[in-house]
Amino acid sequence: MTKASIPANEWTEAVATALQSSAFFVVYITPDAVRSRNVRNEIHFAITHNKPLLAVYLAETEMPPGLDLQIGSIQAIMRYE
Repeated sequence: MTKASIPANEWTEAVATALQSSAFFVVYITPDAVRSRNVRNEIHFAITHNKPLLAVYLAETEMPPGLDLQIGSIQAIMRYE
């Protein structure tokens, strides 16, 4: 099996394992990123596993209420400004 043919459930395991073993979580915030279920799941995973988190806003982005609730008080860099 090649990397390109890894089933989705194995891919999510690989991502979760990488996040779990990481010391720090950086998320790049863009309008597309906040619409991505995968990005939102990764943010939730990092927060629930007490990973230090830094949000880097690459574009002005309106945060959906649920995501704003999760990361609204976390350190952020407004790179687009």
